[in-house]
Amino acid sequence: MWKAQSGIWGDGGVAIIRTWADIAALGGDSWLTPAETALIEACRRGVECRLQGGKRPDPDDAGPERRIRANVLRYLILGGCPDCVVRGRGLQLRGAFIEGEIDLSFQETSGATVMIDCHFDAPLVARQAKLRSLELRRSLLDRLDLQGAHITGDVFLRQAETRRDVLMAGARIGGQLDCEGAIFDGAQGAALMAQRLTVEEGLVWRDVRVRRGTVSLHSARIGVLADDLASWPGRDDLILDGLIYEQIVGDMDLAGRLAWAEAGSYVDDRFHPQPFSALSRLYREMGRDGDARRVLRMRERHLRQDNRRRRLRGPDGAPLTGMARAGALVGNLWRSACDGVLRATTGYGYAPFRSLIVLALLWLLTTTLAHLAWEAGDFAPNAAPILVSNDWQTLASGPQPAAVWSSTAPGRDWETFNRYAWAADLVIPIIDLNQTDAWAVSTSRGPWGRWLWRAGFFLNIAGWIVTALGAAAITGIIRRDG
Repeated sequence: MWKAQSGIWGDGGVAIIRTWADIAALGGDSWLTPAETALIEACRRGVECRLQGGKRPDPDDAGPERRIRANVLRYLILGGCPDCVVRGRGLQLRGAFIEGEIDLSFQETSGATVMIDCHFDAPLVARQAKLRSLELRRSLLDRLDLQGAHITGDVFLRQAETRRDVLMAGARIGGQLDCEGAIFDGAQGAALMAQRLTVEEGLVWRDVRVRRGTVSLHSARIGVLADDLASWPGRDDLILDGLIYEQIVGDMDLAGRLAWAEAGSYVDDRFHPQPFSALSRLYREMGRDGDARRVLRMRERHLRQDNRRRRLRGPDGAPLTGMARAGALVGNLWRSACDGVLRATTGYGYAPFRSLIVLALLWLLTTTLAHLAWEAGDFAPNAAPILVSNDWQTLASGPQPAAVWSSTAPGRDWETFNRYAWAADLVIPIIDLNQTDAWAVSTSRGPWGRWLWRAGFFLNIAGWIVTALGAAAITGIIRRDG
């Protein structure tokens, strides 16, 4: 672009401007474009420079009255020099076409940096820089690199559009990061890389479009997250592991937030539980303890599913084959069954009273079977002397001997059959109502008796398991609050 002369030239043959004398050495006013001259005058007066009405220029129609070179802009962003002091708030520019890469790395600005409705044809780089504030509203950016930068005020990317990645790893923003209406296009795989980003006030993430690339907020710390769920990319393009926020201002619908946390919990097909833990903590602080526990139940479910998936791979990550895979599949079937029981009965310890519902269903099923068996005449007194007595032998060949015998004088002195109590006796081991001691199912009289006799063993075992898990969850042995 320029021919080399005395000591103001950087890499690539582009002049580095530090003083007004450097501009004079390049040709002074005749070297500056009309847009650059207008910007310098506005900076000296401390006012905004609005070029051609301030609308974002089309590069094909951007003439000298719109074009500002990166080295001139950098000189003014850094405050100019004693011969050209940038007054007022700082650099305020609107409607410019900016040529070349702006490199502010390891530099410090003295005022605001405002470039609204501008078109950048090359990256804006400010690694480890110290900026007062940065406003790029409605601008078209190539690449924005703020890695390790410290911005004491706000960063405005509202309605901005990027053609490559936005890099903010390790950056610290003292105000807010406003991305409302922005369009991110990470053509090279990364739309927004903001690992370890710190935003003291909050992140505004509403009406955002992510055309391509990953949004990573890994280990970021944000004061307030103001978002809408539709703005976030889906699984494999969102990383929320390690993200810490104090509050969310937005849709807190549980189903939507669970889907959001799930999308951001998988990195390289590996589950990371922290997004669910952070969301549960927020719901608990909001007083929505039930929703907090539901989040933790979903976290536990994903953890167990991920554990089963990983068991199908070797230490090197390669899929198991042959007998090793067969053994892992058998083990996973057992783990899946155990997980299903634990989820159904206690919600992995986060819904302990769910066991009462399961126990009630077991009792209702047993009551129904007991009723059908009794009506079919498939019960008998559970006492050998009665079974060999003349009274019972006389009735044994009848259709309903137990019911008839109960109405006789000897039967009235025996424990009265109650289908509800008998079912409770069978499936709830912690109570004893003497029903199963007094009445036994007969397997030789009819099909309902045989069905109940066969099912009784499993119903009794299921009752023991559910009762034990429920008691453990309620008393705190497996109950957890996060």
